[in-house]
This record gives sequence, C-alpha cells and structure tokens, in this order.
Amino acid sequence: MRREEVVAQWQREYDSFLQDCMNRDWAKIARADEPNRDWAIMFEVDRSFINNAKSLLFTIENRLYDVLQFLLDKGADPNSSLRRYNSDRRCYESTTPLIEAVKIGNLESVKILLDNGADINFCVERNLSDRDVYFNKTRIRVKEPSDDLYIKPREKRTDDEKMYIWKYSTGELANMSPIQIAYNYRHDNIVDYLLSRGATMKVNIRPSGIFPFPFTTLGEMLRRCKLYFIKEVGLCEERYYALRTQVREFESTKELLKGYEVRNAVPYPFRIVSTAVLLLDNSLEFKFQYMALYSLFILEYWNEIINSKTHIAAYAKVDDIGYLICWLVKETEYSKSTRQSLGLK
Repeated sequence: MRREEVVAQWQREYDSFLQDCMNRDWAKIARADEPNRDWAIMFEVDRSFINNAKSLLFTIENRLYDVLQFLLDKGADPNSSLRRYNSDRRCYESTTPLIEAVKIGNLESVKILLDNGADINFCVERNLSDRDVYFNKTRIRVKEPSDDLYIKPREKRTDDEKMYIWKYSTGELANMSPIQIAYNYRHDNIVDYLLSRGATMKVNIRPSGIFPFPFTTLGEMLRRCKLYFIKEVGLCEERYYALRTQVREFESTKELLKGYEVRNAVPYPFRIVSTAVLLLDNSLEFKFQYMALYSLFILEYWNEIINSKTHIAAYAKVDDIGYLICWLVKETEYSKSTRQSLGLK
C-alpha cells in the first residue's frame, strides 16, 4: 500500500475515532487501543489513538471530561507532547495536553490531568536540531540553571557549565512552564490552582534572553533581584536601600503610584522618569543599571502599598525589568570593559 493510501486510511480511522469520542461510544473508543494499524507514518509515533497526544487535545478542546478521564484510565500519557500539528481550527506548536488546557482556561481538564500524573512543571521544550524537529523523537528536559550557578564567577565554572548557560541564555534550550502560560493568558483561577499544587514559575522573556530567576510572587522576584544587584553587580546593601529611599521620595514616584492606584493598574515605571534624574554619571552601563533598580523599587513599593492583598504580580511588566537585568548579567559577565566601567573587579 502506498504511503498516500496509508495516510488517507489512517485519517479516516482517526476521524471515526474522534466521532466516537464525541458520541461517548465507550466500546468503540476502547477498541481503538488495539495496535493493529500501520503506524509507520511520518510525525506519528504513538501506537494507538488512545495514547495519542492529539486525542487528548481533542477531548480537552471540546471539554469532554468523561472521555478524557476514560482515555487516561486506558493508559493515555498525560505528559505526551506534540511538536507540530495543524487541525481544521488550530495550529499546535510544541505543546502538551496540560499546556493546551491552560491556554483555553479549562480548569477542569487541568485538574483531571494533574490527578492522573501530569507533570505540573513540564515545559515546552525546544531542540534546534532539524532532524529532531522533523522526526519528533528527541525530547530534552531542560533544567534551569540554579541561582548558585549564575552567581558563580565565570572563571570558576567548568566548560560544561559555561556551555549550558550559553545554550540556555541564547534560547537554544528554552522552556516555559504551565503556570507562566496561565499567567500570560491572564487565567488567574488557574494560576491560583497551579500554585496550590506546587507549581514553580520560569520566565521566558525573549527568544534569546531568559530571565534567570524563577518566582511565584512579585515579592520573591524582588528579593532575588536584590540579591543579584548586591552579590553580582557589586552594589552594597547600604547603597541599595539608600537608592530605594531616594526613589520613593521622588514626587514623580508618588504621583505615578497615585495614578495607578486610581486606575487599579500596574506600574510601567521606566518610561516615566529619565535616567538622568537617577544618576549624573555619563556611563550608559550605570544608567541602565540604575534604571533597572528604579523599576524594581517602583514595583516593590506598589506591591507593598497597593497590591498587598494579592499573592501574584497581576500582569506587572516584570518581563521588561527582567530583560534589563539579563542585559546587565551578560554585559557584566562577558565584557571586561563594562566591568571596569562599573567599577567591578
């Protein structure tokens, strides 16, 4: 049988299977688990419809909760992943059932998947090997470099550690956790639920720049950023607090926060005040450093005064602040001239 005929036959059988799911025909659905078909088809690695990621996505998208549970009971893998798939209505790219449930705000499916073994921190993964993308066989679990590894002086890192950080920071190995996707899609109820189940947040702010501080609250993010500025940039703690006090006394800061409080919005600070107000030094690196600090202070103050009753940063522009910090990380780590201009060893 020619490949085109095999593909056409497979598509007819699969369409029939999806219709059985819609009709909740349990007997026919169960029989689909029999591995009696020719699966030697490009992009198709599952041995049955039931254990097919596309089948789970179909039940999630159509909110067929009892069918989803039935497929999982029959052995479907809740952590199955899908590299690329075009349906009649949507294009799926590097996704999992949990991620798709999060995207459409389907909390019930999220609960079912987690109760049946879905990894709450399973990330979208990318390997830039064309062969792996084409055949969808290699799934590399990307573990985020630890804070200790980022703070560790470059000259003391092993070659493997340097290569890992380089690949991670350039986006060759990239990930975004389900809770970050829920956060981006503004599904607050799912964010709350994932946090209650122990989710952690990894922030991917740019394709080529990944914010290296996982956080679950704005306060935790600010704490980690403070540690970075004190330990890595070399800003002493006394100077850090002095700058914070100075920023809070700016009339522009007070007016800015009043305006955001009235609108119940989140500060977008570093477009408001010129860097020249913060520092007289002409060094561009210094101005970027203090502008990032200013943004952090504004958000910290906003979190304490206005947003004190919520446990997450409600759509705060932390990605832009993270981008500034990432820029500092790269500059201070790889450029000797930049380190000298900042007065660092």
